Amino acid sequence: MIDRVQNGVVVIMVIFAGVLGLLVHPIGAGGARDVAVLLVFTMPVVRSAVDDPRTGIIVTSILAAVSVNLYLERGIYPTLSTYDGEAVASAWVNEHYPGATVVVPREGQVASFAFGLGKEPVYVDRLADTATVTTRPYLILINGDARQPPDPRTIRSFDHFHVSRPTIGFLNQRTRRESLRRLDLVLVGANAARPVGIR
Repeated sequence: MIDRVQNGVVVIMVIFAGVLGLLVHPIGAGGARDVAVLLVFTMPVVRSAVDDPRTGIIVTSILAAVSVNLYLERGIYPTLSTYDGEAVASAWVNEHYPGATVVVPREGQVASFAFGLGKEPVYVDRLADTATVTTRPYLILINGDARQPPDPRTIRSFDHFHVSRPTIGFLNQRTRRESLRRLDLVLVGANAARPVGIR
C-alpha cells in the first residue's frame, strides 16, 4: 500500500514539473532539465537494482525530489524571478545610480525594492508625503498605468508580478503579458546637468 502511494506521489511530482515547464517555457534551463530528466530515467534502474522494496521506495523518492527541485530552482524560478519588477529595479538602481537618494513610500509594493537597495532609502509614509523630502534629486519607484504613457520623468520601466503568488495566467507564457503591471522609476528634481551620483 505504501509502495503504491509513494509511487503515485513520485509520478505526480514529475508530471507537475513537466506541466509547469510546458507553461512557463523556462529560459536557459537546458542543463537543469537534462539532469532532471536523467535522474527521472534512472529511477526505474535504481529501483530494480535494489533488493529491499522499502529502500527502493526511499531511493526513488529522493531521486524524484532532487530532480524536480533542481528543475524548479535552476529552470523555472530564474525565469519567473525576472518579472519581480521591484527586485529587478533595485538591482538596476544599484548598478546605474549607486550614489543616488532613493525615496520609498511605506505603503504599497516596496518591500523587495527597498530590501534590495545597496544604500539605505529615505522612507515616507505615503506617496503624497514625498513633498516633504528636501534632498533633490531623488529616485522613486511608482505604479505605472499600462494604458497610459509613463511620467515624463521616468528613466526606466519594469514589468512586475508578485512571483510568490503565481497564477495560471502568469505562469502561462502565452497569457503572461496580460498579468503584468508596470513599475516606473522616476527621477524627481533633476536639472539638465545631473549631479554626482546621478548618471
